[in-house]
Amino acid sequence: MLIINGEQVAVGEACNGMRLVFALTLVVYAFAFGSPLKPGTRLVLLVLSPLIAILCNVIRLVPTSLIFGHGNPAMAERFHDLAGWVMLGAALLMLGGVLRLIRWLEFPVMSFRLVSQ
Repeated sequence: MLIINGEQVAVGEACNGMRLVFALTLVVYAFAFGSPLKPGTRLVLLVLSPLIAILCNVIRLVPTSLIFGHGNPAMAERFHDLAGWVMLGAALLMLGGVLRLIRWLEFPVMSFRLVSQ
């Protein structure tokens, strides 16, 4: 429970982010095992998915708490719901960035190498 500007914001029940962690891990699991990735790359993506989900939840939590504390509750609820959907996309983009970073570092990512044209 946080108190911001005299308003109590229940963070533990509403904003714990467990649904985001599970959804993101499930999507990453399907991607990692549906793509011809090397086992090490799969492991990196699966290990980082809960950490990125928690980071995205913290990014969502800070402005939502401030809006609950300084704005009206209806607007804060709408922001909370919209930010939840945006954070799922942001987390997937972050994981895509991790995959691009691994490729940029020239570590082998795929099980086989395609001929580039």
